[in-house]
Amino acid sequence: MAKFYCVPGRTWYNKTNEWEEYINVNSEGEASVIVSFYEFYSPTVVTYGIAYVYPSIFVDIVPYPDSYVIYSEHFDYVMLLVKETSPPGDWKLE
Repeated sequence: MAKFYCVPGRTWYNKTNEWEEYINVNSEGEASVIVSFYEFYSPTVVTYGIAYVYPSIFVDIVPYPDSYVIYSEHFDYVMLLVKETSPPGDWKLE
């Protein structure tokens, strides 16, 4: 489903495979991997149909529901979003 929001064959389309592998490797046994982002480390910049966004992505590994996080990792990314022409107004990850 994540690939639907990406430009086919581009950077983030291919990176979904890397994240899927990362989650599978780190979800062994009863652990769950939670990937979330809820903050940006820099303001978004939009120029000529391209948006540069700067999300901080957090990965928490939890051994079972409602338990404490046993491992946490933080990634800062620069992501490009491209304004699509069909349907008009949609944005996709470059």
